[in-house]
Amino acid sequence: MRPWLIFVFALLLPIAGARFVVLDVIGGAFLVLTASIGWYAVKGGMDITWLLCLAIVLFLNAVFDAFILIARVMRTESPIFGHKLPWQTNLVHALLLLGPVVELAGASLCWSVYREHLANIVLDDQFEHIVPERRDPYGSMETNRPGPGRMLVAPAQTELGGGNLQLSSTSKAQGID
Repeated sequence: MRPWLIFVFALLLPIAGARFVVLDVIGGAFLVLTASIGWYAVKGGMDITWLLCLAIVLFLNAVFDAFILIARVMRTESPIFGHKLPWQTNLVHALLLLGPVVELAGASLCWSVYREHLANIVLDDQFEHIVPERRDPYGSMETNRPGPGRMLVAPAQTELGGGNLQLSSTSKAQGID
């Protein structure tokens, strides 16, 4: 998925350039910002939080851009594409019309990565009982951390019923004496 996401975010930059050409400075700056955040989200690893935000933002932006383009096409009297228009104008119009499609594709890709992440979380939770040593939510792989099913361990009782309650190595590692 990563190469496709990078490709979509790279495609947003020429579309932003086309927006700057037609003096839609806010729209162009927003697309540059969106592409930058997208690149940051996939640069080191797939940052799921940013990808979810991008999915929502790109979807909403695609819907609004489609409405803006429909309104612009409805009120213009000159043709959008044509042999009489310069190639630069045709290119800018093609990029502007391609904008909502690329934004929707980016939103779809970000959403599918997010859904796949959720499916893996659910899958991990279903098989938690099979794999007793789980990764600590804070990133440690140590096995002496407290976790589900770990508690204080009492030694075997002596003949007189005595015996002190001792702490397991987990509790000692936490500094509980």
